[in-house]
Amino acid sequence: MAISTLTASSGEGLRCVVLLDTGADSCLFPLAIAISLKIDVLSLPNHLTGGVGSNSNVTYYDKIRIDLGNGIAFNTYAGFTEGLNSHGIGLLGQEGFFDHYDVAFSHVRGIALVEVPLRS
Repeated sequence: MAISTLTASSGEGLRCVVLLDTGADSCLFPLAIAISLKIDVLSLPNHLTGGVGSNSNVTYYDKIRIDLGNGIAFNTYAGFTEGLNSHGIGLLGQEGFFDHYDVAFSHVRGIALVEVPLRS
């Protein structure tokens, strides 16, 4: 788990806890976070998703910026779903996070190492 700062296209921002989730297809956050960021979810594209909370959830998608600190900041298309409201954390998944960074996990040391690519 890590603390991240999320910023919506409107400039609204907040800090939240995120989990690096290799089993998540994409980056997902509680719907309550979208509301806190003043994102108009009803105007966003949405899809039914499964695997989080109940059997299927409406998930709303928008472009946000995620800043994990230490030079790890990126823009991504993320989903917001009511299924994560009870968990209160975001998930950094395959599309939007793992497809941009190399990550190594050490269970013994309790750490995750994220390799930041060099920019030319």
